[in-house]
Amino acid sequence: MNAHRRDGGGLMRVLLALAATLGLLGGACAGEAPGPGTRGCPQACTMIYEPVNCRFANGTTMTFGNRCVADAYACRHRLRIVGCGAKAD
Repeated sequence: MNAHRRDGGGLMRVLLALAATLGLLGGACAGEAPGPGTRGCPQACTMIYEPVNCRFANGTTMTFGNRCVADAYACRHRLRIVGCGAKAD
């Protein structure tokens, strides 16, 4: 009965990365035209889930699915990242 059941951990990481990417980038899609002032910002990132906490020059801290997503967010929102590190579990 459970012959087709597999560990969903890998799938869960991909789904979380997708959700983080879409939510943190304002719903940007790979084919979507960049907004004003976003020329040169990353338009697509890998879906590898390697969460990082990043601190911005304005004092805010956010968690992202991976460093590329953090860089894209910072670029699109014209923020400067002062530090990023692996997210503690």
